[in-house]
Amino acid sequence: MAYDIADRRRLSRVAKVLLDYGTRIQKSVFLLQISDRQLKRMRERIEEAIDPVEDGVKYFPLCNKWDEVDKGVVMKLMVVSVGGSPGPIVFSLNEQQPDYIVYFASKESRKLIATQIEPRLSFRPKDVEKLVTPDEQNLLQCVQYLLREIPRCLELWEVAENHPRILHNKDCKFAFARRWSGK
Repeated sequence: MAYDIADRRRLSRVAKVLLDYGTRIQKSVFLLQISDRQLKRMRERIEEAIDPVEDGVKYFPLCNKWDEVDKGVVMKLMVVSVGGSPGPIVFSLNEQQPDYIVYFASKESRKLIATQIEPRLSFRPKDVEKLVTPDEQNLLQCVQYLLREIPRCLELWEVAENHPRILHNKDCKFAFARRWSGK
């Protein structure tokens, strides 16, 4: 959201309104992450504060990779490679709060799921699948196993296989979002 306000008093009023809703990133530019209801209320407040003849206010919607998820159009599925410290995995899962989780673990690290990951989650996924790698030292075998088992999980959960949107997540090995199509 950007503005050009001719009068200092109006400028001050608009800036105060915007500080209630977002973060100033330049003198006359604010970054807002708000609901439609909040946007409507904020626009009403700004319209009351400005002179539409002398002042200019522009709204620029930015793309958010989770927009469709937030509107319930897309479901979130995360495939998480378990091993090492569970902290980054717990953080990522709590941050993303996927609908479905596929844990991919070795026989040894599988116990971390029940003892150190799931008890620390701040949400409940709709469903979880725990896959044990046939050989954690063989990357090709692991990838082939995942390519075979993930579609099986989607079928089990009655999720249609549409083209996935790959979502980068630096803390987990894989993250997918697929269009929801309940049967």
